[in-house]
Amino acid sequence: VVADWRLCNQLVLATDLADGILGVMNLANPYLLRSANLVRADMPTALMQVMRLVSEAQLKVRRIFTSPNDLSEWLREVTTAEEQARLTLFLARGDGAA
Repeated sequence: VVADWRLCNQLVLATDLADGILGVMNLANPYLLRSANLVRADMPTALMQVMRLVSEAQLKVRRIFTSPNDLSEWLREVTTAEEQARLTLFLARGDGAA
């Protein structure tokens, strides 16, 4: 699972929305190998909110990245070449916001 938060300008999640996202994150999924969240480093509020969600989800396969390259590298060992190509295209769509 990859979540790209870079285009969410001034991201501030309402409590009920954050709780809903956390509920989804806590759903058991035996097929989940890794979950990566990409957040702009120049958005400290968004970064802190996503850090809280990932921390409260308490799943060690979830990580937060501010670099698309680091995210891609972390997922490389659990993705196929075709999945990596799609990930590269997906991440490139948000390059203008980073």
